[in-house]
Amino acid sequence: MQDDPWSMFASFDEAFWLEQAEGLESKALVVKGLNLPLRGEKREDWPPLPSKAIEGDVFPNAWELQQRVDPNEALLQALEHGVEGIRIAEPFSLRPLLEGVHLDMVSLHLAAHYETVIVQDLQAKGATADLKGSWLDPNSWESDDVAGQVEHMKQVAAVFPRMRSWSCSSGQWINAGAHSPQAMAEMGWSLDRFMLAMESLDQRAQATHCVVLDWVVGEHILVEIACLRALRMFWSRWLEFHQLPDVAVWINARNAPYPKDPSVIEDHLIPQTAGVYAAVMGGADGVEALPHDAVNHHGVGSEEGLRWARNVHHIMREESGLHRVSDPMGGSAVVESWTHAILDQVWKAYRSGSSIELRDNTTR
Repeated sequence: MQDDPWSMFASFDEAFWLEQAEGLESKALVVKGLNLPLRGEKREDWPPLPSKAIEGDVFPNAWELQQRVDPNEALLQALEHGVEGIRIAEPFSLRPLLEGVHLDMVSLHLAAHYETVIVQDLQAKGATADLKGSWLDPNSWESDDVAGQVEHMKQVAAVFPRMRSWSCSSGQWINAGAHSPQAMAEMGWSLDRFMLAMESLDQRAQATHCVVLDWVVGEHILVEIACLRALRMFWSRWLEFHQLPDVAVWINARNAPYPKDPSVIEDHLIPQTAGVYAAVMGGADGVEALPHDAVNHHGVGSEEGLRWARNVHHIMREESGLHRVSDPMGGSAVVESWTHAILDQVWKAYRSGSSIELRDNTTR
């Protein structure tokens, strides 16, 4: 008679477990510079998660599948396989790249300073004032020329009013080793500098519709989910603090760059999938999965790498249905606790150096 495999495990010793766990609930988990409670709680006074910017009447947790693709053949294949947002890092040869692309059916995300020739290329390809997406100056979050960034935003808005045209990103600070609370605080200060360049409250209120927040997703899934939820709440609190109307912000998320010299490149599939999962569960509006064989931080990978990156999205939609439930992690005691713990730490860091001048002058 064979042994029952389940009888080979020792029974659970509850007394021993309680002895070992004593006092843990009063300690904090320290991850990425965050002090997070080990035991979650649910409080009725916590505000609900603000609404996303992406339209999601049918699927409340919708997200835009984004991918940067070049040349035209790869772009058309990506569109056939479900890409909704085209990312273009150097839009100086748009006409051949966009050959056969119906711009009214996709979102276009450009990374370049405003140039008339880009407008002419887009209009030659059928772009109208209804063109969706973003046109972001890649230096908008690190340049001291805030006035130039504001002018870029105004020029884009005059031609394509539906495109978002100002961005602040966590990437430069996270890549420099900053912890998540510090990176979010830096994003808040960047928003302060941007809004201070506006001459009136009305201009600031209009500018809030043009903002994109970029978040680089790390490897700790639950922490990154809480960070993305906290980032959306931080935006809402930032608006309230500066007496600006509550406007849903567009949040883009992508997984962190892979090591330059991987021993087994397929190992990148694990952080890639984890990053997309965290971005989706955290409620990002646009999500880009870097191909597992990306050769640089711009996400340029092989045809196979791009296809696998798209399939990660499709699995989460078509097989897991993660787009069907609004705020999938809402109600999780641990994630809720972590979200608000992160938000409190970020707000404390932000207020330590926030622009009081902006708040005092919002009624001008």
